[in-house]
Amino acid sequence: MNTTNHETGNVIGKFENSEEKIMNEVNSWKTKRERGETYGMNPRNDWDKQMNFYQEYFKGKTVAELENWFSKSTSDINGRPLREKSSNKTDKEKISKLGEVEKKELIDVIAGATMSIRDSHGDILGAIKNAYENRVEVILED
Repeated sequence: MNTTNHETGNVIGKFENSEEKIMNEVNSWKTKRERGETYGMNPRNDWDKQMNFYQEYFKGKTVAELENWFSKSTSDINGRPLREKSSNKTDKEKISKLGEVEKKELIDVIAGATMSIRDSHGDILGAIKNAYENRVEVILED
């Protein structure tokens, strides 16, 4: 298996699989949030920072409100927040249907996060919905 340098995208070596190596990798696995800036999504605004933005932005919103926002305010092509200067016809049509308040809000969203919350890399919005649908009441005893 090839080993790739995240900064250059170049193959820097080969990785030989063995049960021991795989177990070590699994046991040392970290989430994207735990990896932080070492995750390497892009040099300007890494996954953890964008997820932190979405986490704050989503507070107080229902799942239905989030799904509605996603439907109206993200590209059908890549699931990323719509950009006013998009050259894509479908994106332009969606932007034209937004009100001025929604357009201003979208500018703030793009300043904090440009990644998709539902695309081929994962379905964060679906995970939020699933978590809500499977929530369990916690009763704390005195």
